[in-house]
Amino acid sequence: MIKFADKCVAKFIPIPRDERRKEILRILNKIEKYAKRKEDYEKLSKRAKQRLQWIKKAKEWRNVRKVCRYYGISPATFYKWKKRYEIFGLVGLEDRDKTPKNKRQPEITRGQEIRIIKLRKQYIRYGKEKLAVLYERIYGEKISSWKIYRVIRKYDLYWNPVKNEKLRRKRKLAEKKKRITELRGKEIKGFLFQLDTKVIWSYGTKRYLFNAIEKNTKFGFARMYKNCSSYSSRDFLLRLYYLVNKEDFLIQTDNGSEF
Repeated sequence: MIKFADKCVAKFIPIPRDERRKEILRILNKIEKYAKRKEDYEKLSKRAKQRLQWIKKAKEWRNVRKVCRYYGISPATFYKWKKRYEIFGLVGLEDRDKTPKNKRQPEITRGQEIRIIKLRKQYIRYGKEKLAVLYERIYGEKISSWKIYRVIRKYDLYWNPVKNEKLRRKRKLAEKKKRITELRGKEIKGFLFQLDTKVIWSYGTKRYLFNAIEKNTKFGFARMYKNCSSYSSRDFLLRLYYLVNKEDFLIQTDNGSEF
């Protein structure tokens, strides 16, 4: 018994061993969860960390509209990522894979492959067109020369693989490339617009700036879009077409997928 200056009397009661063990395990579990969460946070991408910041700010300010205005996002975007976070946790804040789930497969059966391999080994020096004619004549089934070429390339069914690879590289290097320098010697009638796309980030939001500059007059036109697609390019070119009073013009691009 311990007496504290006439105020109160306290008695030390030892904690049972089982309860102490449970308390220690509970603390260790908390530490382990915190360490795991910190490790998961460090693995997040820059965009996922930005989305987590939106949710934290919304809890702090208790005003979703204010958070959306501050970060320059729409409420629909905020609630979309908040819902994913509630269901999947930190992993749900990452961008999902945008590749198609059902990819296009080569339209050739295993039976056709076996027949082509057998025919190719028998006539090793024949080309794909001649083999396609032989295949139809022997098996009574029409097949494209492209399918035969795919099988030859897949199984490396060449008469001389080393020589064939050298010939392929030689032909590729010999191909004449069209260069923009050739336009210098030619007289261009009308406008020649040089088109390009620039990515702009603002408060965690991605935007695409389409711009066109006329080569001679340096006249410029630009417009911003939410996505970099062929639909956006079509809209941009139509607006440019109306801007030049529906006159025909030439364009120069960097062969981007949007053009």
